[in-house]
Amino acid sequence: MIDDINNGIDFHTSTACKIYGIRVDQVTKEERRVAKAVNFGIVYGISDWGLSEQLHINPNLSYL
Repeated sequence: MIDDINNGIDFHTSTACKIYGIRVDQVTKEERRVAKAVNFGIVYGISDWGLSEQLHINPNLSYL
């Protein structure tokens, strides 16, 4: 995140690329929204359960 910010890169899009294994030009608004929730969850220390509730996903999924 820090490198992205220092280099003027949208770090929510960058995170989406890492989460979904895609290029910047492939990131959808929904994928960026999910990445944004993940980023803010990291910053504010959200629990896995809290994040899963926010994203409406199963907290026991091993691929996340």
